[in-house]
Amino acid sequence: YRVNVTVTDGKFTSHAIIKVSVELISEEMLVQAVIVRFRDVSPSEFVLSHRKGFIRAVRNALGARVKDVVIISVQPTGLSNPGKIRSKRQAPTRDLDVLFAVRKPQQPMAPSLSFHSADAIRKALTQHLEALEQSTGLIVEEIVRDKCTSKYCTYGECRDSIVLDTTVAATPIATDVISFVSPR
Repeated sequence: YRVNVTVTDGKFTSHAIIKVSVELISEEMLVQAVIVRFRDVSPSEFVLSHRKGFIRAVRNALGARVKDVVIISVQPTGLSNPGKIRSKRQAPTRDLDVLFAVRKPQQPMAPSLSFHSADAIRKALTQHLEALEQSTGLIVEEIVRDKCTSKYCTYGECRDSIVLDTTVAATPIATDVISFVSPR
């Protein structure tokens, strides 16, 4: 959406057109989503200074279009593992988790949206890790892998899943130039 905004303090008035992009997050998108953990960067620093380089690197690694790379969530690493208990001696980190998915190009005979698999994205990013770090100017701490392995669950089925927590109010990441809002 493009929105015409006018602000005034009673004496001076300023006009601007702002762009609001809304992305529908589907279950399929979450199933195929990947988390990249960056070292020592805040959410606002990432959104303002590193987001475009990240999208460009992912696009190049997968041969996708810029608009096909969908950043779903950006949050400090500690928030993504609410059940994880940090030892008293361990200092808090400034690591950042970026959750994203990548759309496949639409096929004329299959008009519904589909996404690159999480495994394919992880593999492509692992092969282009140096380019990802160079494009973002950040250090990749890890490309988060599924915790479930064939040896993890002996008497049952283990499934990793990403869940967006809509019960907690979203915390906007706001800079002077851009804002980003998503659920945790």
